[in-house]
Amino acid sequence: MCFQTQITSGQDTTRHQDQFMHDKAQELSSFATQPRMIPALMPTYFEKEKTSGSPYLSQNWMRGVVELSDHRRIPKMNEYMYFNYDKVNYRLILINKENKIWSYPIDSISGFALADSGKIYSFEKISTIRDKIFVEPLIKSEKGYSLYKRLITKFVKAGFENLGYTSEGVKYDEYVDEYEYYLIYPEASTYKKFYLTGKPIKKIFNQISSQYADFFDRKIPITEQDLVSLVETINSSLNKEK
Repeated sequence: MCFQTQITSGQDTTRHQDQFMHDKAQELSSFATQPRMIPALMPTYFEKEKTSGSPYLSQNWMRGVVELSDHRRIPKMNEYMYFNYDKVNYRLILINKENKIWSYPIDSISGFALADSGKIYSFEKISTIRDKIFVEPLIKSEKGYSLYKRLITKFVKAGFENLGYTSEGVKYDEYVDEYEYYLIYPEASTYKKFYLTGKPIKKIFNQISSQYADFFDRKIPITEQDLVSLVETINSSLNKEK
């Protein structure tokens, strides 16, 4: 009697398991008729690559000269000192022969110049523009137009997405350098800010003289050297008129 009961109990368990598997098979088969999930909505993982660019002006320590806001100059005669510039936080970094490192914020410096492998970087504060930012001179003129540029470095985080059939973004963080330009007018009391792309640059120079309007139609895209050449041409024509 006990043996028969065990057989019956085993058969019931088997039937229960078969019914469970049958129900699950039907449930799974119903999924096949439902819309597929969009790959972009699935979490994606990627191995981040080496950061591109740098928050610093150079990969090397550089020789230089600095004028502080109180008109003191560093380094002093025969003083061992090297520099770098933090483009993101706008701080000048210094190191001495004892390898002591410290920095100066933007409001404590009037200007500085750094030399890196034959290239000279010069940063100034121009009151006509703003006394809270550093700009680099491209053309300085007492009677004509002066041209400056401002270096702005932005940190862009990696944003790679695998969409299955294609991908978007990059796998690395990046420091991106951008420039904005300032044209100071001959009277040195007004200026215009612009970028190398977009309509404002064409409008600004068209207001100076309509003869420069076609310059921007012939030069696409405009490079910094194109811009310098144009301002030099304008200043040259001003000198001839005088």
